[in-house]
Amino acid sequence: MKNYIEKTLEEKTNGLSTAILYHQWEFDKILIPNALQAIAVIFPHYSLHNPE
Repeated sequence: MKNYIEKTLEEKTNGLSTAILYHQWEFDKILIPNALQAIAVIFPHYSLHNPE
């Protein structure tokens, strides 16, 4: 589900050379939560800051 900012980014970049920005966001939206999970393994004393 897209929030207001994501929808606006998609609308403003759709069909333009800046569309890469929206696609990079979609990729990062999947990648970053997975990368953050690795922090708990490396630094077990850090607390998680996930949305759950």
